[in-house]
Amino acid sequence: MKICSKCKLDKQLNAFWMQKRGKYGVESQCKVCRSADKKSYYVENKEKMNEVSRRYYLGNKERMNALNNAWAKNNRDKANALGSIWRK
Repeated sequence: MKICSKCKLDKQLNAFWMQKRGKYGVESQCKVCRSADKKSYYVENKEKMNEVSRRYYLGNKERMNALNNAWAKNNRDKANALGSIWRK
């Protein structure tokens, strides 16, 4: 059991993300609080996050295309379903 530093609730250790440096080997905030923080940060900094993603993609275009093609090859049904949704 560990107390979340944000919501102050006592939770099981599996309610926290793993972190080697953290006490008990987990982060100080629970998964729910950490996810809420990340979501609010993304909403407040959407333009910055989009620019970071765009720069990463442009710098790693070949690698990203290879990963996407490998995923599509291994997940034909999902890829076809997503493609038909996109085409509509």
